[in-house]
Amino acid sequence: MIKLSDSLLQFDEYPEEDEYTAMGGILWEQVYGWIRLPNNYEAMTTEQLKNGESNFYDMARKHLAFNRDYNSNKFKGQPASGGQLRLAGAPQSEWPWSYYQNKPLREAALEFMQEMGGVVDWHGDFPLIAPRPWVKSIEVANEPSTWLDENVNEVPRPLVGVDMI
Repeated sequence: MIKLSDSLLQFDEYPEEDEYTAMGGILWEQVYGWIRLPNNYEAMTTEQLKNGESNFYDMARKHLAFNRDYNSNKFKGQPASGGQLRLAGAPQSEWPWSYYQNKPLREAALEFMQEMGGVVDWHGDFPLIAPRPWVKSIEVANEPSTWLDENVNEVPRPLVGVDMI
């Protein structure tokens, strides 16, 4: 996991958000839990967060579903890497990112994973998560909040993940 604000510095459009990205993906055994957002969920504004309003956190405490496959022996207490200027994609002419332009991005990514990827069983090349040959196609949900309800009997067990951005 890479902390975005420490990678993008002044080019981070949302410095107040605690955002991370994962090089190569997130293993299911890394997922501690999840929250299914209700249809009527509205994100809080920055002003509401600054004023201490916490409807998301209240909801999270009540509705967090724990992943029974979470591997606490392996991932509990594992920190994020912090900023990775070499992987940021910020303007190449700007310091400090200009310092890292002597290598192709793929090479920088491979170096990063060589240094940090042991905990996720890095094997030396991408993809980190191998394609599943038995998956024939992936249906994209038009309405993420209702798709699972309508297709609950067709979802393979265990559910690997639903990513709603």
